[in-house]
Amino acid sequence: MGVSFEGSHLLSAHFERSDLSRADLTGVTELTLDPEFNSMKGAKIQFAQLPGLLVKYGLNIQH
Repeated sequence: MGVSFEGSHLLSAHFERSDLSRADLTGVTELTLDPEFNSMKGAKIQFAQLPGLLVKYGLNIQH
């Protein structure tokens, strides 16, 4: 099992070359990171957090 970030506010947090494999990121707010530069296999995230993984593409994601 990986680490749990549940309840964490990650505004201004910077992840690069981090091993987030099997990490529990559910319940995290302000999640922004690039999966291309972080290991995330098996990480748990919520659907609402997906835009934070796509920031570098400059997409206008509508809910």
